[in-house]
Amino acid sequence: MLGAYTYVKASYRDIEKLYDPTYFPLALSNPLESVLNPNCRVYVDRSKKVFSYRRLNSCEEFTEILTNFVVGIAIDPIKAVANLDTLAVYGEYGYLLEKGKSTTVVEARGKSVYPLVKEGSKVAKGERLFYVVTGKHEVRVVRSPIDGVLFAISELIPSEVQVLRAVLVKEHELTMLKRV
Repeated sequence: MLGAYTYVKASYRDIEKLYDPTYFPLALSNPLESVLNPNCRVYVDRSKKVFSYRRLNSCEEFTEILTNFVVGIAIDPIKAVANLDTLAVYGEYGYLLEKGKSTTVVEARGKSVYPLVKEGSKVAKGERLFYVVTGKHEVRVVRSPIDGVLFAISELIPSEVQVLRAVLVKEHELTMLKRV
């Protein structure tokens, strides 16, 4: 359903500090097993604005974070800031969001939620992000409150209704990287 792969520059200790079992009640007994995929890494060279799946000289290592943990661990949903350096990859390019940069988190909840914009796309203020079908079978629209980039979509699991959270970031807060 969701199209981007998201990676964080974090140690297991960083994840343990950010992990809240009340926020993610169905995670495995070892939160590290349920949050990071240690078998999937990318390497980033910030000075050259590139990333690769092969190790690069003078590179930083980022580890894949599972999609439903992007909001809550990589992105603080209350403060709306990046907790960790986070890279979202959309095929041949990606956006790097540095720790401490501001975001806007938009939540859509209902019986069914349908994203209307692909991750990595630029969005305008007022643009439709989601269609939401309510329990009464009404259709609602959730719109973007800012001009920016749809950085990532994260699903809140478990939930009695479907909950998707869009992470929007103003373009000047991001660094575009190309794949090499």
